[in-house]
Amino acid sequence: MKMSIETHYIDFEQVIRDRFPNNHISLPVFYLLKKIAHINDFNRMFASLEPKMNVEFMKGVINYLQLNVKVYGSENLHKNDSPSIFASNHPLGALDAVTIGSVLGDIYGENIKFYANEILNELKPLKDMFLPIYKYGMQSRENVAVVKTFFETKQHLITFPAGATSRMRKNKLQDLVWHKNFIQKSIEHHRNVVPLYFDAKNSSFFYALQHIREFIRSNKNFEMLFLPSEIFKQKGNLFNLYIGDPINWQFFDRTKTPTQWAAFVKDKSYQLPQIYAIS
Repeated sequence: MKMSIETHYIDFEQVIRDRFPNNHISLPVFYLLKKIAHINDFNRMFASLEPKMNVEFMKGVINYLQLNVKVYGSENLHKNDSPSIFASNHPLGALDAVTIGSVLGDIYGENIKFYANEILNELKPLKDMFLPIYKYGMQSRENVAVVKTFFETKQHLITFPAGATSRMRKNKLQDLVWHKNFIQKSIEHHRNVVPLYFDAKNSSFFYALQHIREFIRSNKNFEMLFLPSEIFKQKGNLFNLYIGDPINWQFFDRTKTPTQWAAFVKDKSYQLPQIYAIS
């Protein structure tokens, strides 16, 4: 008897029901949201990549979108390294994670994990690579247990400590403050930290929406609705990924607070393009 292969398909109606269980969404609004989220484009891409999963799926996305990736500092990746925490800026919101996962997957195979929120956890082809860190609801005991168990494994963690997509500030793309959690986990679990810098940006339209939101002082990040469309706008682009020297977990001593050490690693990340330019 043949085993059936799970279809990689986004059921947008189910996603809406899960995210807005107590709200009625009218049909015109539903179809508008579906169009903005490019659900049909995603499902076409997913269908073309079946039955790829995990690292192979990420490589498939890169090929499907005809992306080019140039890696600097690949010598800092070692197959027999102890499990590390790779900390990166977050300029794109999705393709940076996919690209970094693909590059690290060439070295570590599927021994890598990402933190992911409720929405990302719905991406079936990558679900095995996610650690559930929910932003919109309470962490369940199960999720806490999954994360705790992960740090007992030999798998590597890829994290985006800003927790949000980079913002344009005075014509310069910058992450928000890097949260301290990855420093705390580094010390607690004796994991070295590898700073990464991903050189890419979203469209001018995306940042124009950001500026409009800030001008009207709205606390609703409505530009995030257009992140899915930004994925397909990247088609054919070149990304640069910079990999820094590992920072030993013992380096994070009591001379700084975890928050200050997080800022220190963020600075190291943003310095990487200049370091490789002069080396």
